[in-house]
Amino acid sequence: MQSHLEMRAEENCENGMDAQEARYAARRQFGNPTLALGIGVNTSIFTFINAILLRPLSVREPDRLVSVYHRNLKQGGLSSSSYPDFEYYRKNNSVFSGMLAYLRGGQDILISPPESPAERRKFQVDFNVISPDYFLTVGLAL
Repeated sequence: MQSHLEMRAEENCENGMDAQEARYAARRQFGNPTLALGIGVNTSIFTFINAILLRPLSVREPDRLVSVYHRNLKQGGLSSSSYPDFEYYRKNNSVFSGMLAYLRGGQDILISPPESPAERRKFQVDFNVISPDYFLTVGLAL
């Protein structure tokens, strides 16, 4: 950026401006890169937060979604249900119009490239496991 400013200042000097005026004109023409960078970063952060936190969920009737947890009396706090518990709740449900389950997880895997099988590379793989009626329950068609 500095080299562009210097080139523009030289051009302005060749066109009859003194050096101080030429540098000022070049800076005015290119603007403040720090300000532009700050505006770009803030715009990106707001776009992310708006998409994830501020917009309503893209599911049918998001205000009717609830989360069900177990209360852990021994350790205090809440914990998620096991899949057998979820199946029991689903089969005996008389309150909710539908139920779903999901599990977020991650696993390290080692991959050996074909060109050097002895070399192993470690990757983190994140995943979600969902119940069969997940998309139907939230009103999303596949």
